Amino acid sequence: MTPSPDDSEIRELSQSGIQFIATYVGSIQIKASLRDMRSTELRLRVVKAAIHAVASKVPKKELEPDRPPTEEDSVASLLVGEGQPLVKNVQVALNVSSKAISMSHADPAQPERNGGLVSRHQLNFISFAGAGDAPHQDLLGYIAKVKDDRRCHVVRLHDVRVSRVMMCVNKAMELNAAKANEKLRPKEVAHTSEPSTGESRGNQPMKNGEDGNSKTWDWSISREVFDSLSRQSWYHGLLTREDAERMLVYVGDFLVRQSSRIPGQVILSGRDGARVQHVLLMDENTGQVRAHDHQFQTVVDLVNYYYVNKQPIHSDDVLIELVRPIPRREIVPEA
Repeated sequence: MTPSPDDSEIRELSQSGIQFIATYVGSIQIKASLRDMRSTELRLRVVKAAIHAVASKVPKKELEPDRPPTEEDSVASLLVGEGQPLVKNVQVALNVSSKAISMSHADPAQPERNGGLVSRHQLNFISFAGAGDAPHQDLLGYIAKVKDDRRCHVVRLHDVRVSRVMMCVNKAMELNAAKANEKLRPKEVAHTSEPSTGESRGNQPMKNGEDGNSKTWDWSISREVFDSLSRQSWYHGLLTREDAERMLVYVGDFLVRQSSRIPGQVILSGRDGARVQHVLLMDENTGQVRAHDHQFQTVVDLVNYYYVNKQPIHSDDVLIELVRPIPRREIVPEA
């Protein structure tokens, strides 16, 4: 069992980062987004398939050919890009911090290049990481998106277990999220009757100009619904979509809020990758709580259903996995 990082390592991750010597094997495009890969098991299989695809292009002497070949995962392989992997095969210093995963040249045979940046990916744009299967268990792959290019980057660790690096990556992500949440406090914003065109109504996207963008809804949150919501740590009350998006750092982060634009509306906000999705939970005609084709007695029932059963809220345009509820910050009055 890999031990958790101690206090000194946590400080390093929060500051300059922890460094490992590795070989940057290369990268390959990933065709599917995280919302298309709805289970952690499938995501891990895709990373393993990507590692195999990249490693298979490296000269055999680099990857110990006496080991048995990896069994191909045909389902996961369909989500890996069809183009040739970008093979780098360069020795690097792999740095993991609460801000980014970066690689710089660290080859004793080429001292003039050492320290030069090979790649840098902010943690906010790294969606998943995992280790390879035999014969590639010393390889680690992580999926990162730069603009519209989503790739799995593969590194081979020197003199350190993949589980050790994975532990640092996971802790770095926790620290990054905690730091982001620390800086945020909900801001009170006056109600307006103008809906946002970026939110989804019943898991269907709003169209620009729908309802004339000026409809005043004739219902509001009932006292019973409000009381049950107010007891939930993930309910943030009146909160703008901009503040909600800043609080949701990693895939699976979610919260529930009262809309600052639509009086009486309750919204589930969750990150599904590079984007934050917003789903309106109250039917504008009946006031009933629903998501996609499911109807619930209360918002609490809806959240509990998808959170406990680990089922994503999805439709053709929206997929939100409820993995990590973001608690509201309690504001303590000054003495």
